[in-house]
Amino acid sequence: MLTIADGRKSFYQWDIGQGLTVTPGEGETITEVHIGLNGCKKYFVVEPVDGIVAVYDELLQKGDTFLVAYEYVKTADDVHTINKYVFKITGRPKATDYAYTPTESHSWEWWCNKAKSYAEAAAE
Repeated sequence: MLTIADGRKSFYQWDIGQGLTVTPGEGETITEVHIGLNGCKKYFVVEPVDGIVAVYDELLQKGDTFLVAYEYVKTADDVHTINKYVFKITGRPKATDYAYTPTESHSWEWWCNKAKSYAEAAAE
């Protein structure tokens, strides 16, 4: 199961330092989570660290959309999706103290392409 690490039910646009808590079901070992935005065809592959999967700040720079996450299990013989989760990203005005990062200026198409390049590199 995936839940927002701080216990909320949804994310807010411009949040930083967010994560998802990974709680495997009985007999499950979640080896990675694929995270992206609704409508993006490529996802970032993130491995849990101490039961938490980081949600990249850049994914929360767009509001009024949904963050989509898939739990994956990898074994020596199999790789498959366990569950799909959808978390709302509620739009809000950008905070005046929000720290600008160079990645903020990239388009969502650029992020989809970056996720694709990571996926291709991992497949090699």
